[in-house]
Amino acid sequence: MMRLALHPLVLACLVAAAVPSVAYADASEDQAIARSLAGDGLDALKKNDFKTAEDRFRRAEQLLPDTPPTITANLARALKGQKRYVAAQEAYNRVIRRGKRAGDSAAFEKAIDDASTEKDEISKLIGTLTITVKGADKPTVSLDGQSVNAATLGVRRPIDPGQHEVKISAPGKVEVTRIVKVAEAGIATVDVELVSDLKAEPVAAGAPIVAPAPIVAPVKPVPAQASPATPLATATTVVKAAAPPAATTPSPSTPSSSSVWSNPWFWTAAGVGVAGAGLGVYAFTNASSIKSECTVNGRVINKCANDKGYSTMQNLSLVGYGAAGAGFATALVIALWPSEPSAPVKGYRVLPVGGIDGTWGIRLDF
Repeated sequence: MMRLALHPLVLACLVAAAVPSVAYADASEDQAIARSLAGDGLDALKKNDFKTAEDRFRRAEQLLPDTPPTITANLARALKGQKRYVAAQEAYNRVIRRGKRAGDSAAFEKAIDDASTEKDEISKLIGTLTITVKGADKPTVSLDGQSVNAATLGVRRPIDPGQHEVKISAPGKVEVTRIVKVAEAGIATVDVELVSDLKAEPVAAGAPIVAPAPIVAPVKPVPAQASPATPLATATTVVKAAAPPAATTPSPSTPSSSSVWSNPWFWTAAGVGVAGAGLGVYAFTNASSIKSECTVNGRVINKCANDKGYSTMQNLSLVGYGAAGAGFATALVIALWPSEPSAPVKGYRVLPVGGIDGTWGIRLDF
């Protein structure tokens, strides 16, 4: 009986003794992987491959609960190489807060000392941005796609140098997008006053709906019909053939410069060409300006470009250039087309006639 009672206790002791060894094995494996990642990050840092270096040092930090200051300091240098001074400053601060400890190696102590010096250098390069919003109590603000805490509105916030996108919206208000460029150690502001979105305003309940007035076509009066007692006889007219005119030798047509300058169609086509060219240049210039304003880090932001009418300007530019080409081509054809002397048009005119009694006929006039 005693052996059966002690058997579960013995089994529990064996399991408890095995767990620390497994955890120790996992910790040792993580440390080995972290050392390998830190070595890869250091190699990438020497090659100025700052993004790869950042990735390796961050992974190493996640594997080590008590990250060595050398890894965090190198992470700060990788961020500094990308001009992400705000994040680099925070990494340096983690190294400084960790401080020197008993038993630290000379490499650890040097990393802590270097962190203090390098932090002071990049702190002079960080810019500031102040976002102020009026016209809404609780606006939604984002900076480069990241949500902005309402508590930071109206006050200076540290920001990396470069081009940034600020989006501001609120219920019932027109969304606003601003592109701001911040220089190193520069000071920038975004001051926006939201306006009401008329499209979003609901129609008041019970408001009368006014229907458009009907379109009434004018009634054409019907002429009085002829009396049936006087039927219309079939008209018979004898046409005598006239003697043919004397044959004349036509003179060759030659272009006349005076007729071109007095031709209204020539000036109409030329005017269309000039107006189309003006429209094309205007729209193309605006499209180029919008594209420049909405380019962030070499990439055009579609939402910004659409809000500012980039597609509309492109279409207007194509229409303008097309109209200019058609107008100038037509004017050129008119200018080169040979002029011909005008001559009176001769011939017969056939007029049908009929009566209400069903009789029909024709009348020839010349």
